Amino acid sequence: MFQNMVRGWFVEAEDEETLRDTVRAALKQIEEKCYASVLTEKGVKNIRKYGFAVLQYPSHLL
Repeated sequence: MFQNMVRGWFVEAEDEETLRDTVRAALKQIEEKCYASVLTEKGVKNIRKYGFAVLQYPSHLL
């Protein structure tokens, strides 16, 4: 649909204490880096911004 769509970023969150802190940090990064501006410039009006946190278990426990 969009040729130069913003790609997702995965950031290891070592300084956040909880998954909620990680989500907040992700949303803050989305705002600070203005990731939605590419879509806004293309005329997109409704943009949803999501921050994800994933609990990663050590591989020997999987």
